[in-house]
Amino acid sequence: MDAWCARMGFTENGEKDGPPACTTVATQDLTDEQEKCKDLPFGSQEIVSSCMGPLKMLVGTWKGSAGKVYTPLPSYSPMIAFSQGDDPTKNFADNAGFVPGNPTSTMFAIKHQTYEEVVTFKPIFEAVRNRGYADADPINAECQMNQFFVGVKYSLKVFQSSPTDPNGKEGNLLHEETGMWLYNQVPASGGGDGYDVVRQSVVPHGVSFTAVGSVEEVSLGAATMEELIKRQTALPGTIFNEQGPAPLGCTPADGYDTEGFPWGSTTNGTSQGGSPPYLVINDFLVNETRKQSVTSFVELRVSTESFSETPFLQRQATGTNFTNMMYIETLEDGSLQLQYFQRVVYLFQQRFDCLNCEGVTRRNSEGCMTGCAGLDREVPFANGTSMGTTLNDYFPLQGGKCYSCEPTDFMEGSEGGTANGNPPCAEQQLIDWPHIQLNTLRKVSDDWECKGGDAKDCGW
Repeated sequence: MDAWCARMGFTENGEKDGPPACTTVATQDLTDEQEKCKDLPFGSQEIVSSCMGPLKMLVGTWKGSAGKVYTPLPSYSPMIAFSQGDDPTKNFADNAGFVPGNPTSTMFAIKHQTYEEVVTFKPIFEAVRNRGYADADPINAECQMNQFFVGVKYSLKVFQSSPTDPNGKEGNLLHEETGMWLYNQVPASGGGDGYDVVRQSVVPHGVSFTAVGSVEEVSLGAATMEELIKRQTALPGTIFNEQGPAPLGCTPADGYDTEGFPWGSTTNGTSQGGSPPYLVINDFLVNETRKQSVTSFVELRVSTESFSETPFLQRQATGTNFTNMMYIETLEDGSLQLQYFQRVVYLFQQRFDCLNCEGVTRRNSEGCMTGCAGLDREVPFANGTSMGTTLNDYFPLQGGKCYSCEPTDFMEGSEGGTANGNPPCAEQQLIDWPHIQLNTLRKVSDDWECKGGDAKDCGW
């Protein structure tokens, strides 16, 4: 019997009505490399050269100027009502209007910004131990089960590269972020296995998160470029709210605009309207890939479902379902390129398909909706005068699609959700808005000390 078990009064087999059995203490099986890495002294260069896996390729400073970010935002903006001289103290819904060719009054906006970025990765010069029990079982623990991380800490800065934001100028600092990438050098049962890397990030909006995922090294010779482009093309880079726009005319009688026609252009900074365009931005990443000849790459893929956020963000626009793909690429000339894509979903604004409609006012001979309560108001010109027609008259059946404004027809599907496959309105009232950013950077230095230079020379 193990000496500790005997000293604690446990029996070897567990006598009836006596203390529980004690399992003889086992040991955690480690490879020779894992044994070496977990015990290297602080500051050892072998931490970087032998223990970090592909994360060692990140160490140094990277720069890129192909950054693009699409950010949905809660935005109370009754622009048209004010321009027409209405009382701005009145309720938003009472002021909402519609002017063809101009942004409409809206409850959200989407910013499109282009940016330059500098990020610096520094090694963490020691293995970090997380202590635990085998299989996370503290009652009948067979042995001590420790996890060991090695990795890098990072700091990045993002600078606006084009004057797309009416509240900012070219060269303005848009974003700063610090965090770590950790390599799971010694996995452990009981929650310490099943993932290769960890990303921890702190964002100065009052947000932090921990995401875990996989590492894959890809070297396919002439087929490497094709494989990389295939993966980047498949990324979820479509800019639209995931529940989709409301059916034409499905608006409350008070004039709340859900269609946002025309939506506006994302290339002019803050765009406003009722539903965003179906714009796929993956091509921005793929186009940068095609400019180079990639001989091999490492894909880091991490995700998490939730963030740690301030109470304000939790109530106003909470984030969920974060995904991040990063590609560390070796080019034909031996230099390194870093590309990334990341996406998070923000929850805000009532779903368009959950708005209560007052019902159909007209149908054609085939039963398709041609009029709906809420659109029986006249279409104004930009100067506030009437076009002499209503919104029901202005829209011609939305390309022949047949919608119903009646909640029983549209909102509730046969499986208890909505007819377009969304969850029931009682289960989720808010819209899923995707926030997407991507960039391509080149490694400009192996130095992480950042001595001298200006703010754009180093991430720290």
